[in-house]
Amino acid sequence: MADRSGTICVWSAGAERLFGYDAETAIGARLDMIVPHEYRERHWAGFNAAMSGGQTTLDQPAANLSVLRSDGTVVRYPGRLIYLRDAGGRGLGVIGIFTAQEGGDSSLPDM
Repeated sequence: MADRSGTICVWSAGAERLFGYDAETAIGARLDMIVPHEYRERHWAGFNAAMSGGQTTLDQPAANLSVLRSDGTVVRYPGRLIYLRDAGGRGLGVIGIFTAQEGGDSSLPDM
């Protein structure tokens, strides 16, 4: 889970296994830690739009998401990003839910 500024505030044992970072390293870090360099501009445009109450291309059930692991490799995992909003539609943060199916799921779109 990351707050509205993109700072990681919750990091599970599953996230440690998928991304390779322990909770001590991840909590307090920016999402750039797990977003591949070539996707960062697009990531932040979508993230900031979502936090402003706008729609994003990830407002869908699930997609194959490319992530940057601690060893520098980029892998794809099926996942879903759930944007948390207050009653007025203002973004509060985001929760990422991933499965450990490295390489993605051929039935899902790539993002």
